[in-house]
Amino acid sequence: MREYLESLVKFHSKRYDLILQTELDETIELGEGQPENKKFRKLAAVNISAAFNDLKIRYIPAQSEAAKTAEGNILKSIKTSE
Repeated sequence: MREYLESLVKFHSKRYDLILQTELDETIELGEGQPENKKFRKLAAVNISAAFNDLKIRYIPAQSEAAKTAEGNILKSIKTSE
């Protein structure tokens, strides 16, 4: 099953021009109805990061200057095409 999921990620990640990876901020409270299992949240974040690295998926950290620049360029492109 793991190999199948990894192959899906590899295949589909190539279809994107931009992949952002968020960083878990444990100080942010989750909303009503959301799981409160902080250990699970942290483990998920660690494993997602490991999967990106293991599968050699190129990404930009969502909080980086490069991400902010990309966001600005995307918004400019959208406004120009309207």
